[in-house]
Amino acid sequence: MVQCGTGTTLTTVNVSGGNLTTRSAITTLTVTGGQVEHLAGAVTTLTVEQGTVNYQSTGTVTNLKVGDGGNFDCRASMSSRTVTNLELYSGAEYHDPAGTVTATNGFDFVRCSPSEVVWDVVPHRTWTPTSI
Repeated sequence: MVQCGTGTTLTTVNVSGGNLTTRSAITTLTVTGGQVEHLAGAVTTLTVEQGTVNYQSTGTVTNLKVGDGGNFDCRASMSSRTVTNLELYSGAEYHDPAGTVTATNGFDFVRCSPSEVVWDVVPHRTWTPTSI
């Protein structure tokens, strides 16, 4: 297990296995396996190809891509947060059943439909599709 505390400058982080806990801003985080627990700080680009990111930070994710086998999970914190650009691919998992995430530009289902991902979102909400 690796832990990065506050005040750490993280630019490019690649996680292919094991457990990582972060408490600071990250420029680019790519997860191809393992588990990341992000507790504080914004992330500019977050790509989850495989593995799990437990996102508990209130920091904004500017670009989020969740691929086949990737899991972006916000269930461990009721804090509000923002994801500006959000792409989900077939086989992705996205968990925010309490509606804590504001998806600024909506959900982009890339080359798939919502039925091809685990899209665990708050019930009783209107989702308006748009073309891209």
